[in-house]
Amino acid sequence: MENPSRRIGLLFLAFAFASGAGQSFAATVFGSVAEPPQFIPIQGARVRLVHVPTKQVDSLQTDTAGAYSFTQVTGCEQGCVIEVGKPGFWDFTSDYFEIAADGGKQVDVALERIHSLTVRVFKAEDTSQAILNSQSVLFSAGNEPPRCVKPDSTGSIRFTDLQSFTGYLLSVSAPGRKTTSNALHFHDPVSNIFFRVLLDSDVAAASKALHGTLSVRGAGPAVGEKVVLSCRNDYAAADLFAQTGSEGEYAIEGVPAACDSVRLFAGEDSAAIAMPDKENQFDWSAVFPGTLAVRPGRSQNAQAGSRPAPWRGYDLMGRKRDAFTFAPWLIRP
Repeated sequence: MENPSRRIGLLFLAFAFASGAGQSFAATVFGSVAEPPQFIPIQGARVRLVHVPTKQVDSLQTDTAGAYSFTQVTGCEQGCVIEVGKPGFWDFTSDYFEIAADGGKQVDVALERIHSLTVRVFKAEDTSQAILNSQSVLFSAGNEPPRCVKPDSTGSIRFTDLQSFTGYLLSVSAPGRKTTSNALHFHDPVSNIFFRVLLDSDVAAASKALHGTLSVRGAGPAVGEKVVLSCRNDYAAADLFAQTGSEGEYAIEGVPAACDSVRLFAGEDSAAIAMPDKENQFDWSAVFPGTLAVRPGRSQNAQAGSRPAPWRGYDLMGRKRDAFTFAPWLIRP
């Protein structure tokens, strides 16, 4: 006679197989969100699991350890991405990935902080006196166009939306003052940076001017665009800018007398020109984002081309760095 216990066990096993046959497997997507370079966990970051074909979205927030985990995930066999965001940080989107129905995927995210820089400029001989007619140019190692800012009504120069691991060169100028330059990197977990700049008097040196017109290549005048002038040699340094008028006209005053040649930047182009006289004229055209880039021709007076990044062994004029040195400056709170 058959053992009743054996029969019950067989019936239970058959029921378990029958029940599991109608169930689908589920995957897991997990990971952590942290701020580099110390990789401090970020709590409360919004993490979205986006199913690429269907656009279905699952969402949650990271815990106190910066961790997240999506369980019972289905549909990533056709592809998913992770999107992460938090106020004060740059948004992140992962690479496209696929996982099996019963698989697992770990996606750890380094979320970079958005920085801002506020600059106040003062006289070196009297540090209580702010210089309200100064101007600042911020060059980026990320090859973005130079940023040009003048002080607001409070005397502050402000740059926003700065990257954590991009090198910057901050140049500050004012009429009758020596230009000062500092290399900046934003590594610390501080969003808003304040920087104080002192400019020495140099009244006799600033005696040249550059006037001209700027046009959009293949079109009409470039209206409301920035023209940046950069001069670097053994005797002078200057980074100045002007905004074009209704006919594309511009005027840059206060160029040091020792600047016999300078480089101009506008849109996606640059031009190296000579400045032999006190008053100099240069009319040119440039390619701006959204317009067709045409390789410019060469002349004896100007050569247009790409701007070499000053922190890759060359200065703003394309020479080896030993001809243009500046003290590295690591900003800390």
